[in-house]
Amino acid sequence: MKDMKKVLLLLLLFGLQSCNTAEIESLQKQNDALIEENRELASQLYRRSQTKYVYSVVYYRSGIISVSSHGSRIINAENHIYFSQIEEIIGYDNSVKYRLQDDLENQLRTFNSSSLESIQNRETFAFNTYEEASQHRYNLVNN
Repeated sequence: MKDMKKVLLLLLLFGLQSCNTAEIESLQKQNDALIEENRELASQLYRRSQTKYVYSVVYYRSGIISVSSHGSRIINAENHIYFSQIEEIIGYDNSVKYRLQDDLENQLRTFNSSSLESIQNRETFAFNTYEEASQHRYNLVNN
């Protein structure tokens, strides 16, 4: 009888151990899933915080080409502003800023190569929302 109690006690302990193991494995799987979900949410939050709505502006002078016996030159030069479209940029930094400015300036030089006198200035504006960027660009274009 004493041996039977010992055997029953051992069986009960092994049974409890296997139940605990299954429960632990289940909890570990849930924990792993939560860790992965947390990583994904943190990644999305980081990307969202790194997303900027950006546009660039080039201020330039252009005029009419005058050709004479002394050569050609630009006369009646006036100041102008050339704008890019608003772009959604993830990971915006100074390197991206200067690439956007260079691209916009290259577009301007291609489009206006003969009458372009000089580039006066270049700027890039970055905002957290498209709405802010659009309002700023609208005010700059219309003032």
